[in-house]
Amino acid sequence: MTAEPLDTLIAREWLVPLGNGGYASSTWSGLDSRSYHGLLVGAFPAPLGRTVLVSHVDAIWHGEDGEVVELATHHYEPGIVHPHGFLRLESFRTEPEPTWSWRLRRGRITQRLAIERGHNAVRLEFRAEDGARGRLELRPFLTARSFHGDAAPVDGELTIEGPRATFAPGEGRPSVVVETESEMAAESVWHRNLRHEVEARRGYGHSEDLLSPLVIRCDLEAGTTARVRFADAEAASKVAIITPPAAGPRAEVQDERRGPALERLRRAAEAFLIRHPGSGADGILAGYHWFNEWGRDTMIALPGITLATGDWDRARSILEAWSARVSLGMLPNRLRDAESVHLYNSADAPLWFVRAVAFVDAHAPDDSAMRRRFFPTIQEILRYYVRGTRYAIRVDVDGLLVAGTTGTQLTWMDAKVGHYVVTPRNGKCVELNALFHDALRYYARTARRLGRKEKAEAAERHAELLGRSFETAFWCEERGHYRDVIGDANDEALRPNQLVALASSELPLDPEHADRALDAVAAKLWTPLGLRTLAPDDPRYRGRYEGDVESRDRAYHQGTVWPWLLGPFADALARRGRLEAGPDRERLERSLDALLEHLDAAAVGHLSEVFDGDAPHRPGGAVAQAWSAAEAFRAARALGWLELPTPIAT
Repeated sequence: MTAEPLDTLIAREWLVPLGNGGYASSTWSGLDSRSYHGLLVGAFPAPLGRTVLVSHVDAIWHGEDGEVVELATHHYEPGIVHPHGFLRLESFRTEPEPTWSWRLRRGRITQRLAIERGHNAVRLEFRAEDGARGRLELRPFLTARSFHGDAAPVDGELTIEGPRATFAPGEGRPSVVVETESEMAAESVWHRNLRHEVEARRGYGHSEDLLSPLVIRCDLEAGTTARVRFADAEAASKVAIITPPAAGPRAEVQDERRGPALERLRRAAEAFLIRHPGSGADGILAGYHWFNEWGRDTMIALPGITLATGDWDRARSILEAWSARVSLGMLPNRLRDAESVHLYNSADAPLWFVRAVAFVDAHAPDDSAMRRRFFPTIQEILRYYVRGTRYAIRVDVDGLLVAGTTGTQLTWMDAKVGHYVVTPRNGKCVELNALFHDALRYYARTARRLGRKEKAEAAERHAELLGRSFETAFWCEERGHYRDVIGDANDEALRPNQLVALASSELPLDPEHADRALDAVAAKLWTPLGLRTLAPDDPRYRGRYEGDVESRDRAYHQGTVWPWLLGPFADALARRGRLEAGPDRERLERSLDALLEHLDAAAVGHLSEVFDGDAPHRPGGAVAQAWSAAEAFRAARALGWLELPTPIAT
């Protein structure tokens, strides 16, 4: 790579998860365009949550020949870029680890970042190459602020004892420990009015003051390396132990041509597995940079992530953790970073949970103990859904599930602008009823296997009633597809939620209706990078996901493309026998190939949360999203590019 325009280097990001919810991330140039960027963003138990410990490290080269080169690049208010280290950037790569190489008048300096998985710790290595000789001056900018950003600058007390320096910001904030064999000295430098350009575009606070309380000086000559370690106080005296995933069946690559890209997709899916600091509990982070654990996202992503890792024990552990959080038949919509009270405002998360349990039950080595463990939880979910629970969730006389009250958003299409509900979905939602039907069927099968005949028969009767009602209620002959919502705010618009019903292997759909609906979805909602959330000919359609919070929320589910929907799209095509050959298979292959190419686009090695509905489908939202990678992985398996090497349990 030769020197590229700064806009190009800023648009491309890198992100390396720590495995505990923390991460390291920035742009290729090293310029932090987001408040969420940082060389070390640690994960801490509540109330701290994720915290930027090390924002960046400025490196200044003093060559023996008198050359002085500042390798950093920063953006200051009002639009000033200084220094211009990006002009010396010769190459950058993310694999196997983020590595930069800067060109000098004589030789080059290479910087490599290594994480310590499971700990809030990273290591930087600086190596002189090809005749470089001189002194490298490093100025780490240390802070201890929420990764969402703080208005007030963070100051603190610095102590240096031999090869270790400790920066203690006080006020309950975590300390930052710096370790190096190079020379260290206390020397404070403030950077004022640093600008986070992406946050400015997103309508958030975007200016920050940062302190570098010390300087590190390293004498280097060709072939020598200087090392610096950054950690929180707990990790400072530890060495990370990487525990390999438990042995088990995982999807193996069958397509040799796409093999390397599919292995990268596997790593993208694995990146969201976390082990909580403190409790040691397993989980799936919904996305980077700002998402925490979400019940819905976890359950949708779990099958694909587990196929990628083959760690069925960890899948059971995650299901166990969420099972313990069930309250009145509901899973939390999300776990809060800094509060102990979870949010129980998701009607679909419990049903996705049953689907995830059924997936593990069907694909993992036979485990009757697991089946017995989750049966009471599923029974509780269905009991409350039948008799009624929060937010008027209940079953109607026709067997269909009703959910929602005025002003609430209980499904994944949950955007609100103040009190304005962008996609009102109170009533009978198409995907909720498909998931509810399949949950009843799985419960009935499990009850029979456990000798609970009466419970099985009751669930079967309810599923049969629901199945008979579904076609009558949701099919819209005039439009040639299934209705999205039946209720106070009927929605007959063409939306992708019907794919969950079309993907069900058990819901008794009229074959002609199912094919017509799938044709409509493929014709108007499919794009090379996922499925639109609304057809472009709908007057409410918004083709660009951009601007401030309100503008983005108004577009979030009104045309914006979501890659995760390729999972149910692939399932629906497979159920209708349309994946063997022809235009439908070509569509899905084109989408998967485009997503594999996207692994080299926004945050390298990851798949974005959303894309514009209009071409050229620019990426937006979170730069790395769990269900995007997981469902792409499942879709690749549906195409036969990946296969499980062991028979599926019956």
